[in-house]
Amino acid sequence: MTRLRRVIVLLAMVFAALAVPARAADRAVVLDVDGAIGPAIADYVVRELHAAKPGEIGVVVLRMNTPGGLDTSMRQIISAILASPVPVITYVAPSGARAASAGTYIAYASAIAAMAPGTNIGAATPVQIGGNPLAPSGGSEQKQSQQQGQNKGDDSADTETRKIVNDAVAYIRSLAAVNGRNADWAADAVRSAVSLPAADALSLHVIDVIADDIPDLLRKIDGRTVTVAGKPLQLATAGLDAVTVPPDWRTELLALVTNPNVAFILLLIGIYGLILEFFNPGAVAPGLVGAISLVVALYALALLPINYAGAGAHRHCADGRRDPYRRIRRDRRRRHRRLRHRRADDVSLASSRFRSLQRGGDSNRNRQRRSALAGARGAAALAQKAGGDGKRSPDRRRRRGAILAGW
Repeated sequence: MTRLRRVIVLLAMVFAALAVPARAADRAVVLDVDGAIGPAIADYVVRELHAAKPGEIGVVVLRMNTPGGLDTSMRQIISAILASPVPVITYVAPSGARAASAGTYIAYASAIAAMAPGTNIGAATPVQIGGNPLAPSGGSEQKQSQQQGQNKGDDSADTETRKIVNDAVAYIRSLAAVNGRNADWAADAVRSAVSLPAADALSLHVIDVIADDIPDLLRKIDGRTVTVAGKPLQLATAGLDAVTVPPDWRTELLALVTNPNVAFILLLIGIYGLILEFFNPGAVAPGLVGAISLVVALYALALLPINYAGAGAHRHCADGRRDPYRRIRRDRRRRHRRLRHRRADDVSLASSRFRSLQRGGDSNRNRQRRSALAGARGAAALAQKAGGDGKRSPDRRRRRGAILAGW
């Protein structure tokens, strides 16, 4: 009887614990995405999304005003949004802001896409960084060579452009299918770079709601059912407190360093600082400042998708393509260098063997070895002086065999 009472009390305690509702989230985190989307913004957004816990945070709002950004950084943010257990809302605000290019993809990946009055979204065509517009313009000879090579490069350029655009279309269509948005308009935004104001975007089901501010947004989306991490979830955002989490010093510093203009200025400072240190040994300040600036610049350049070919690091043909004979010339130089080293080794090896045999006495066997080595040493010296085409010839194999046989 006592055991039965204990079981009943235990079951009652379990049911009482299950009947207590879980603590609801009490705040909404607002992240400001203002400016171009790069490594700094991606690090900031991904870090905050990973730190968001469903029991503490109801929703994460990305207050966005961006002209676009890097494809790699955009995909990092989208991957974090799709994997986040907390609903993510993209809110294009304040009035006059835009979500162009990469911002359009992020809005399509979010559970809720919202805009403030007087904003626009679209123009999602991918554009390469470091193209011909950034290259310095040449004279008439350069224009003529470009016109001659234009027909040759048209096919490869068109193929590359189609690959990039088709990949972007497929990507944004997949994001539209996740949250049930207008996939046809998204494809037009990529192919034709079309844009929409807030009212038209709402009528075409590109976005879900138009709101004046964050509290108005939280009131309007309350009770909606969205897909979060592949599962349906009903939003409860009516009484949430909006808490803005600004970028920290790490994000601000990373954004400053990865700015292309600042990175190249630091690179120049580093180079000239090291030059001054070389010309004035003992002056610690120029070398120290130059080394620090160079390290920071190289770190920044490693994060930037810089086309080093635009800076003249590689040889190109007249039509802008890489020189196809560059690798052939490099391999030929390597073969010649290896051949010179081998011939020098053959001469030194024959000389050392000959000297050792001279010290070994005057027997018939030693005289035969000395004559063979003398002939091999002379042949090796003549071959080294004459040079060659870098190929391994039968004479070289016979010469090395004579050296080894003589020893």
